[in-house]
Amino acid sequence: MNKQINLLLILILSCSEDAAIIISNTPPNLPSQNYKMNLHSNSGSFLETVTIGWHGTEGEVELDYSGTLINPSGSSHTFSGMNPGEFRDITIQVITNDSIYVDSIQIFTRPVYPVYNFRYEVEIVMRGNGVWDEGEDFTDANADGEWNEGEEFDDIENQEKYHRVLNWSSTSEPDSTFSNYTIYRADYENVDILINPEYCGCEIATLTKSETSFTDSMVTEKPGEFEYFYQIRVNSESGGRNSYIYNYTDFASPQKISLFDENVSKNNSDFIQVTWNAVSISSYLYQYEIWRISDDNADDFRRMAIIVDPDQETFMDRNVGNGTSYNYSVAVVDINGNKVFSDYVTGWSIP
Repeated sequence: MNKQINLLLILILSCSEDAAIIISNTPPNLPSQNYKMNLHSNSGSFLETVTIGWHGTEGEVELDYSGTLINPSGSSHTFSGMNPGEFRDITIQVITNDSIYVDSIQIFTRPVYPVYNFRYEVEIVMRGNGVWDEGEDFTDANADGEWNEGEEFDDIENQEKYHRVLNWSSTSEPDSTFSNYTIYRADYENVDILINPEYCGCEIATLTKSETSFTDSMVTEKPGEFEYFYQIRVNSESGGRNSYIYNYTDFASPQKISLFDENVSKNNSDFIQVTWNAVSISSYLYQYEIWRISDDNADDFRRMAIIVDPDQETFMDRNVGNGTSYNYSVAVVDINGNKVFSDYVTGWSIP
C-alpha cells in the first residue's frame, strides 16, 4: 500500500511588493512507499535450472530452501543442478533498515518432452518357417543327395509372420539436450514391467532423433495386437521420459481428483494456490496437469503445469496479477494417456 502525504501550501501575498511567499509543511524526509518484492521466475522453461527475480532493494536478501540459507547478490538468483520435473518451495526475506518483508514462491523445472502420437499396427508378411522342407532347394555340400543340418537351403515363403510397425511424432526435446530413443517391449503377461522400463531388461532398440518409426521383426509368431506392448523413452543429458503404453487398458486407472472450494486460494496477493490430495495408488499415474480458464474469456484456457511427481500436492500460480479470478482443474493422466479432469473451482488474488 502506498503512503500518501497531502501537502499544504500557503500563499502569502505582499501588498507592497505584490510578490508571493510560499510556505510548505512538507517534512524533510518523505517516507517511501511500502516495498513490494514482485517475485517472478522462469519456472517450466529448463530441465535443470530456474531463475528467481525480485524488485531491487538495498536491503539484505535471504532465500530459504528446506533450511538451506542463500544470500544472493543483486535482484535474482539461479538454482542449478535440479532434476527434470522437480518442484521446490522457496521462502524469501528482505531486511531493510526499518522493516522485514517475507514472501514465498514455488519453482519447478520442466520434465523431458516425450514422443507424441505413438501407435503401432500388426503387419502380416509371408516368410519361411526357418527349417528345410521337402521340395525346397538346398546346397548339397557333401554330395550325398540329401539335405543335412547346416547346409544352406531356400526357405520358401509359405508361412504368415507378424511384424509390429511402430510410429510416433518426434519429441520436442532440443538437440542440445537430446541423447537417444530407447524402445522397450513386453509380452501381455509382463506388461507392467514397462512402468519402469529402464530397469526391466526389455530394451530392443536404440534410435536417433530423426528416426520416427521402427519395425519389430524379432517376434513374429503371435498375431494379436495385444500380444506385445511397447514403450518409447526419450533420454536426455539429465533424465528421461517414457511415452504412454499404447493400447494398454487392462488396469485400474487412478481416481479422479476431488477439488473443493477450500482447495483454491482467495486471500493472497499476486498468486493463487491450488492444493489437492495425491492419488492413493500411483502405479498407473503418468502425470498431473494443472488447467486454468478465465472467468470472462472462455478462449483463455490453458495448461499451466505438468507434474510428474505423484506425491506433489500443491501448485502456486504466480501469473495472475492482483484482483483477478480464475477457475482451476487438476487432471489425472494414466499410463495409457486417458485424462480425467477434476471439477473446476474458482480462486482469486486480492487487489
